Formats: sequence, C-alpha cells, structure tokens
Amino acid sequence: MVEKVMKFPEHFGTLRRVLFGFDFGGMPESRVHNVLDVVGSEVLSVLRTELTGVA
Repeated sequence: MVEKVMKFPEHFGTLRRVLFGFDFGGMPESRVHNVLDVVGSEVLSVLRTELTGVA
C-alpha cells in the first residue's frame, strides 16, 4: 500500500490529501477493526514521514 501511494505524486503532482476507501463485504467486524488499526499505526506513519520528510 505504501509503495502505491508513494507513486501518486508521479501521476498527480503534489499530494495534499489521500482518501482511502475500504470495502469489507462480509468480513467480520473484529477483522475490519484490526485492518483499520494496522493501516492507522503502520501505513499512515510511514506515509507521513515519506511524504512530508518529517519524522
């Protein structure tokens, strides 16, 4: 996911916002929460650092 988002500026220019959409059709709610937790804790922290250059 990080690699895909990092390529966005090549195609669309400078990023100000990225909107993520999730489709969890039929997935148990506990698993949905787990996925959102991982995205929030691991993916977004890397993207913030990479896209802003701030640790």
